[in-house]
Parts: sequence; structure tokens; C-alpha cells
Amino acid sequence: MTRLSLLVLSLAALLGPGLAVDVGILNNVVDQLLNRFKPNFPNTNNAPTFTLAVKVPQGSQPGQYNVNQVPDTSDSVKNVILNSCDIYSSSSLVAATVLKPVDGHYCQTQPPVIGHSEYRVLQRFNLQAQGQELMVFYCSTSPCNGICTNDRNSYNILQLIKRINAWANRALVFTKIFKPPNRGPLTPAEMTTSLKNLGASIGLSNIYRCSGGQCQRCFNNDLAVRFCIADN
Repeated sequence: MTRLSLLVLSLAALLGPGLAVDVGILNNVVDQLLNRFKPNFPNTNNAPTFTLAVKVPQGSQPGQYNVNQVPDTSDSVKNVILNSCDIYSSSSLVAATVLKPVDGHYCQTQPPVIGHSEYRVLQRFNLQAQGQELMVFYCSTSPCNGICTNDRNSYNILQLIKRINAWANRALVFTKIFKPPNRGPLTPAEMTTSLKNLGASIGLSNIYRCSGGQCQRCFNNDLAVRFCIADN
């Protein structure tokens, strides 16, 4: 096999498989999911870092999805993940907030445990793919580069996240760029590396950022899109 053929095969493995999700449709789906399940603190529009894994049934037309058919109720999800600080799990949705060993943190844990919301959701991820539904793995903040996307950390999500590959229609979506403690957000280079590590598990074409009323796919071929790796 020629070097060019090997390069093409390697790139194909990195970019897929997975069917492209229309960004306009995805933006509408994510908006509806957040309006329903975002675990806001009482009397505010602020929420802790959280993750949702949701099976969204196909709509009346191919490529469309009906959030109204997700059977879980807003109150049941929020009561479990915010009021009880537990993991919500059903046949259609898994959700959790972050746990931190910080005094006064809303969902506190005992040191040195840090319960990242992505990892917590994937620990209880028993969802089964059916038909042409859409799998949305939503992270309010991009998975961190120190643990979640670090292949040298035993608590990374790089193997667990492959479970969403059971869905041809899938999207890992984040809104905010991760900000490590005591410093600014990840640099564009750090974000690119972190997202490419995720892409090696689920396909680069299945990673999106939805923020400020728009969604964008994070890679054009193998090049990271600025919108996904920086706020300016």
C-alpha cells in the first residue's frame, strides 16, 4: 500500500464514521434541551458544570429530530442532579453535574475526589441506539485537557466516549471553553489537541460548539475552526 493510501485511510478513521448533523437543526435541538434540562441554581440563570447524554427521536422528516418525544421531565432530572447531586439515568437520558472537593461548592465531594460530569455520565451510560435517532452528548464546558482528554490519565473519557459511536447520527457538543483553576481558558493550541484527542475516539466531524445562538462543526477536514478553540 502506498504512503498516500495509508494517509487517506488514517484521515478517514479520524474524521468518521458518523453522519453529518445539520448545524441549524442541531442548534434548535440543543436550545430545546437546555431550556428543559439545564440545572439552574434557584432563582438564577446560572448552572454548575453539567453533562447530558440524550437520545432524541427522529422527527417527521429525515434529518429532523423531535425533542418533545424525549419522555424525561425537567423536574425529575433537575431534582436528581442538582438537589440530590446524583446521576440521573433512564432509557433515554443520562445527566450529572460536576462534584468538587471545595468548601461551599453546590455539589461537594470529599478530597481528593473530583467527579467530572462527563465521566460520571459515562459511568452510568446504558443507552441503546434505536433507528435514526440523534445522540447528543452535551457538555456545558469542553472536556478538560488534564483529565478527560488526556490519554495518560486513568480517569480520561477517551475509551468510554466511544459508546456514542453506536449512533450514526451523533454530536458531542460544548458551549464554554474549559478554564483550568487559577488561570485563563485553554489556549487555541491546547483546545485543538484536546478536541483532536476526542476526535480520535468519536470522529472529528462529530464535535460541535454551540454558543451565542449558533452551532459550528469544530473541524474542517482536520483543521480546527477558530470558533471552537477561542472566544475571540
